[in-house]
Amino acid sequence: MLSWQTYGPDKHLSDKDLQTAFKSLQNVSHPHIDQILAIHNLETGAYVVRRIHENGSLRDILYGTEYSKNHLSKYGNPKVRKPLTLGQICHYGNQILQALRFLHDKGLAHGHLHPGNVAILNQRVLLLDIENILLGVPCKYRPHLLHLKLATSEAVDMYCFGLTLYEMAFATPLEEPYCDIFSDGISEDLENVLRLCLSRESIRHGGPTLADVMYHPMFTRGIPPSINSFNSTPPRLKLPLNVKHEINTALLAAEARLRNDQKLLRSVKREVRIQEILNSEVELRKQKRRAKKRGSIWKSTSSLAETVHSHSASTTSSPTPPALSADSGTSPAGVSPAAVSPVAISSATISPGDGRSALLNAICSFDKTRLARVNAR
Repeated sequence: MLSWQTYGPDKHLSDKDLQTAFKSLQNVSHPHIDQILAIHNLETGAYVVRRIHENGSLRDILYGTEYSKNHLSKYGNPKVRKPLTLGQICHYGNQILQALRFLHDKGLAHGHLHPGNVAILNQRVLLLDIENILLGVPCKYRPHLLHLKLATSEAVDMYCFGLTLYEMAFATPLEEPYCDIFSDGISEDLENVLRLCLSRESIRHGGPTLADVMYHPMFTRGIPPSINSFNSTPPRLKLPLNVKHEINTALLAAEARLRNDQKLLRSVKREVRIQEILNSEVELRKQKRRAKKRGSIWKSTSSLAETVHSHSASTTSSPTPPALSADSGTSPAGVSPAAVSPVAISSATISPGDGRSALLNAICSFDKTRLARVNAR
């Protein structure tokens, strides 16, 4: 099977050193590392040729799908989930740990461990894509790693091993960076290993080492004899000293970039929290100002209503002046009552101190029939 992989942001080896390292990987011999048939680096990436595993990857086994289907149809909405038994988890987990220990002893790391990079052949684990760490490809679980404080190659591999173990046990990937609560159906040993790799408290203290997990009772108790039969050929991986030194420098540079990204994410989170606090305080002050404004408006409206009410009460309580009657007095000589002008009536009706109420009453009681009729000439 031919595959192509472009260089990632963590590629720091020169083309010459990379080609030398690829030759060493092509000659690697380990019972739990898949053999690379051909590998060559080009300007923008590298092509790799390896044999086809008809059973697919470990993830294909967990979801009961065929390796030849595309990624979306296999894992987009899996209808079948087949978690492994506790015996299978111990069996395959121990073999994965053996392969990881071999790589770390040789100055390498896997960096991309997940069920899709694990093949099962006759009850034997084979790790795939061990060349990705040299190509600078970011880890599949890097979005999770950005929320953690794990940056060393060993800590990253142990965290990825915990996520792989979780998916083997539940046939579903862990969606969160941490996991502190597990179902009641799993064994105590499995829960202890998962807590060791994935719990918030363990990760806060740097996570477990490879030896901590490898010598856990879950992987040392009752190992089937068939595992030792795989080690008939001694493991072998020879790297020139100068290339090993360059690989170590590249791994340190990748760790430094991961730490910087983690610090950047933490600073962004801190700024977001501060902004949320400031926004909440500003909003609280705005609400207080709006409440104060509503209170002042209500107070002014209430005082205006009281003023109008008191003015209406004083208006209705003022005495009404007596109306003029026809018999109350005599008109001047020679002037009939009908000839009295409206101005005279108004002036007689309204006295200087009566006020507005007297004027309104005079207007209302005015009789236009008393006006003199004037004949037009």
